[in-house]
Amino acid sequence: MTSNISSQPLGTTSMQSAGASLTVPPLRSRLTRRGRLIITVLLLTLIVPVVSAAADVVKQPQPVEVVLHVVAPGETLWEIAQATKPPGKGIWDEITNIKRLNDLPTSALSTGQTILLPAR
Repeated sequence: MTSNISSQPLGTTSMQSAGASLTVPPLRSRLTRRGRLIITVLLLTLIVPVVSAAADVVKQPQPVEVVLHVVAPGETLWEIAQATKPPGKGIWDEITNIKRLNDLPTSALSTGQTILLPAR
């Protein structure tokens, strides 16, 4: 009994017909530029929401102790912020903090309006 094993490189295919021999290298999968782009977009589509959700967990506001303040006639947000801001903190930072705490779209206040101020 004879063996039909030839000495060809591993992974190649040999074809023989009518005395001619042809060795075909193995097929390799190569990603085209478009294929790499599609895979990148798919991966980013999966990764970005996960990273975004993790960032939202980190950015959750910390509980702040507050006091209620009733706005007096002629009192402005600037005056309130000036009186309540800690030493070394800028006035605009305190105004922004008070506006954010009370969900105020502008700095306008009404007499008798009750607002929250950070307790200091």
